[in-house]
Amino acid sequence: MPLYDRILDTIHTQITDGTLSEGTMLPKETELCKAYGVSRTTVRTALLKLQNEGLIKRIKGKGTIVTSAKVLEQSTIFIESFAEELKSQGFKTTTEVLEFRRMKAPAEIAGTFRLKEGEQVMKLTRLRYQSGSFDQGSIVITTSYLPISLSFIENYDLETTSLHDIFKEHGLHRSDITKTISAKNLDDKEARLLGVQPGSIAIVISSFTLDQHARPLEVSESIYPVGRNTFTLKLRT
Repeated sequence: MPLYDRILDTIHTQITDGTLSEGTMLPKETELCKAYGVSRTTVRTALLKLQNEGLIKRIKGKGTIVTSAKVLEQSTIFIESFAEELKSQGFKTTTEVLEFRRMKAPAEIAGTFRLKEGEQVMKLTRLRYQSGSFDQGSIVITTSYLPISLSFIENYDLETTSLHDIFKEHGLHRSDITKTISAKNLDDKEARLLGVQPGSIAIVISSFTLDQHARPLEVSESIYPVGRNTFTLKLRT
C-alpha cells in the first residue's frame, strides 16, 4: 500500500465516522508529516485525493477544513458512460476540440495541483459525437486541466489521438482515479454546445487522476445530456 493511502484511509475514516466533523481544521502539512513519518509530497498527495472526494477544502490564509462530502455510493467502483459503452460494443465516436491552450490556473485547479499563484496549466475542451450521428448532437462535453509538465501533449492531434494513448506512449498510466457524480441544469452556452434546450438536465462527472507515481495527471469535468446517455454502476458486493 502506498504511504499516502495510510494517511488517506485514516483521515477518510475519521471524517465518515464523525470523529472529524464538518468545519474542523486539519493539522498543518508539517504536522502531518511528523505524525506519520512521511514526506511533504506524500502528505500532499493524500490531501489532494481527499479534496477531490469533496471531504476537505483548502482556504487560502487559513488552512484545510473538513467539508460535507457528496457521496454517491461507497460501494461504487466504476461509472461507465454511454460513450464508453458504445466503444465497448464496437461503435465509433468522433472528437471535436473546442479549446486547447495554456492559461493561468483557476484558483481551484491551482489548489488541486499545488501550484503557486500565477502558474499555468493546459486547458482542453472537447465534444464527442457518435460517428454518423453528428446531426443528433454530441454525447458529452469534457473540460480537462493538465499540468504544464505534460506539455508534450501539445504535439499531438487531439481529435484523432486520445489522452490515454498519449500517456501510454510516454510511460504514464492512470493509476488512481476519483470520480464524483452530480446533476445540473445547463446554462445557455452549455446547452448550445450540446444541442439541447437551456435548462435541460445533465449528469456531471468530475474526475481527479493520479499517475503510477502518485502525481496529479488530470482534473476533468464531463457533462452528459441525460437524453443521450445511460450509465452503468458496477458495485462491490
